[in-house]
Amino acid sequence: MSKSKAESITWGGFVEKVVCEYLNTCDLEDVKKTPAEVDMKEHIDYTFLSKKLQRYVGIDVKAPTVVKGFEENDVNYATFVNNYGEPGWLYGKSDFAFLVTFDEFVIVELSELRTFLEEKTNGQVPVNGNPKRLYTKFHCSFNGGYRKSVSTLFKIDDVKKLPSARVIKHKMGDTLREAFKKINKNI
Repeated sequence: MSKSKAESITWGGFVEKVVCEYLNTCDLEDVKKTPAEVDMKEHIDYTFLSKKLQRYVGIDVKAPTVVKGFEENDVNYATFVNNYGEPGWLYGKSDFAFLVTFDEFVIVELSELRTFLEEKTNGQVPVNGNPKRLYTKFHCSFNGGYRKSVSTLFKIDDVKKLPSARVIKHKMGDTLREAFKKINKNI
């Protein structure tokens, strides 16, 4: 059984709050949650002033995903096209993807992640349904039909090898796991 929209939003919202708490402990200036429309259309969850880059940067937070057949922190999904046929988060306006696992934050330049995934899935015609195979484009099923979305499953360890990737161990694993169990109790 898949997560309902409300459960998904609750899980994503919870993870975003965890990331916000972390960002507020860093030496960052002017950390702000973006308005809902910016989050949905531009795929930017938070902005902050980067001293290093001397400009505002945006991040898109991706919650941990548990997929049957893979270890807990192994994989996540990238969306090329969303359910409305519009560009997915992989083509959003954020500067960085902020991938959350139960034990780490993996921060990578969105443009580099996009290029990597485009190369891994180059020329593929999306299949219907989620084959749960790495780097295979697919359409999600919905009420017996298929959505316009195009996604792929990718390996977190592969992303960690990208030049811009930064891995930060965190101590919120138990909190995240417990929340995941409560929110996703119907799975």
